[in-house]
This record gives sequence, C-alpha cells and structure tokens, in this order.
Amino acid sequence: MTPKRRYGQTMMGPVHNLPDLVIDFAEGQELPAGLGKTEAPVRNLPDLEIDFDDAAHTPMLQLTLALREGENAPAKKLAVDLVRLFAVVNELELSAGGAGLEFDDASCDAVDDDGKIRICLKPADPNGAEERLRVLVDRINQDAALIPASFERCEARIAA
Repeated sequence: MTPKRRYGQTMMGPVHNLPDLVIDFAEGQELPAGLGKTEAPVRNLPDLEIDFDDAAHTPMLQLTLALREGENAPAKKLAVDLVRLFAVVNELELSAGGAGLEFDDASCDAVDDDGKIRICLKPADPNGAEERLRVLVDRINQDAALIPASFERCEARIAA
C-alpha cells in the first residue's frame, strides 16, 4: 500500500481575508483623560554587593571510627557509644574555651566499605576554632582511654 503523493507536502490554496472586527469597550463615549498614563514613584536602591569567596571558613573536627573486628555489636550499643564519644569530645572543646561542637550532617559519611564510621563536628564558636581543634586532635589521637568500648580506634583530624 503506497500513500497518496499529496500527504506530507505543502500545496498552494486559496486565501480568505476576513473583514475588520472593531470592538468598542467605551461604547462610543470619550475615554477619561488620564487613562493609560499612570504615574508611579520610582525609588532607586543602592547597589548590593555579595562576595561569596570571602566567607569565613570554619574548620571541622573529623573523627574516623573503626569498629572492633570480630564483634558484631548491636545498634543500641553503638548508638550509646557514639553519644558517649560525642559527650567526651564536646567536653574537651568546652574545657579548651570553646562553645561546644555541633554535628555537621552534610559533611559526614555513614559507613565506608571498610566498616569505618566518619563523623564531622563543627565548633559552635568559629573564633579561635582551629587552635582549639588542634588541641582536641592531639588529645584524641594520643589518649585511647577516651574511646568507648565498641570502637577499636578513633582517628581525629581537622577537615576543611
């Protein structure tokens, strides 16, 4: 079956011009003088400059926790040990003169392929945070007694 030749092709045809259509909303009456000449006050605002490159950078404390090998600790115990670890690290931050630490969910990895948990904590007070975090990193990496029982080791570092 072959289609007719004229389908899919443009062909000339007759043109029909319609008569003008006049619409008079004023119904023959004169329009008001101020119609269409609305005056609104214009107020120029000062330029607003925003530079996102100069934003203050706050360092974060990154903790990489390795679970004890061979142990399959229940989730409740891991949760309690994570809270205990946070309490200890937060207390160290407070004793160093800071305002405490906040959990930074956007920068954390849940669990790596090798079973390590990585959490990031951001200082509540960014003033002098880098020096306080250096003290915390040294203390956490040197003192194994700070680490709860569910974790074999805890590696601390300052993250950007």
